[in-house]
Amino acid sequence: MRDPAPDSPQSLSLRLVHAARSFEASGSYNAAKLLWALAYSEEIRGSAAAAEAVTREGRDRQMQALIPALRAAGTGEAILSALERGRLAALEDRTIPLKETAQSLLAGRVDKIHTQDMASLEGVAAWAVGASEVLAAGEILARYRGSRHATVDRLASIPGQDWWRLARHSESGVVSLLQQASYFARHDASHLSQIDAIRAAMGA
Repeated sequence: MRDPAPDSPQSLSLRLVHAARSFEASGSYNAAKLLWALAYSEEIRGSAAAAEAVTREGRDRQMQALIPALRAAGTGEAILSALERGRLAALEDRTIPLKETAQSLLAGRVDKIHTQDMASLEGVAAWAVGASEVLAAGEILARYRGSRHATVDRLASIPGQDWWRLARHSESGVVSLLQQASYFARHDASHLSQIDAIRAAMGA
């Protein structure tokens, strides 16, 4: 991939994508993840600035046209199926939550690191995690709040020396319990500006 021209309107987002691919190819996955996130954020900012409010029907028409285009481009059926479920849920003002939230993922990793020597941790692709049930936004928030409080209580019970216990992550290599807890503590805040941008782009 060639670098885009510096004066191109899409210069920054394309340069971020180019850099992310380069770091991935070299095995530097942490830097690559950060670059992918920045590229996505840049695209969201651009679309929010240009977008007009879209009706529910107009959004559905967009999705009905987009899904076949993605299929023609070779997108996997699992992803297309998830998008189709999301399209139908949006028509009925429903939300399809992930079966495994960041909080439950952290709770599982805490238990593994705390009870196993050099536990093996697998990276999780959010789009590959299936939906367990259909819930309203308020119920999702209530469950999330309860899960987060349980996670904080669990972390508070861990002795100080155990925060340095190690595990091996499939993408990040050797990590400590402290590093994993710190990563997930920052995870929610990293999505707030993204959520605001999406809401603005949708006219919410």
